[in-house]
Amino acid sequence: MFIVGLVAVMGVYLLSEKQGQKSSVPLPRGDDAVRTFFNLIDEDRVSEAVMMMDPEVIKDDAKKQEWGVMWNSFEEIKMISVEPAEENVFKVVLETKMKPEAGLAQSLPYYGYGDGQFTRWVKVEKVDGVWKIIEVATGP
Repeated sequence: MFIVGLVAVMGVYLLSEKQGQKSSVPLPRGDDAVRTFFNLIDEDRVSEAVMMMDPEVIKDDAKKQEWGVMWNSFEEIKMISVEPAEENVFKVVLETKMKPEAGLAQSLPYYGYGDGQFTRWVKVEKVDGVWKIIEVATGP
């Protein structure tokens, strides 16, 4: 059985080499990081999204918690579009729906969001070879 498996694997390898086919996975880009970030928030995986942020932005547990509370205030957050604005900055259009309780406790209700469409500029940067969210801003 082992020999049959080995022959099959070698046959596939030799066939792909003969045809010049090499499979490769494209490296993630900055816009991929932006998509992943907002998808994680929408899937209620906020702690994972927060960990995608630049270490300088989430430098201590208090900052991580602040960001976590903010991103947890969304009932839904869907990316409508993402497009490059400048190097490592993306214009992102979001469709959001807030949790009703999110507007009660802050001095800035809903953290400047609400129910509807919002445009944000997201800056990313590679930190130790991994894309991190540096900034989410209301303007470029």
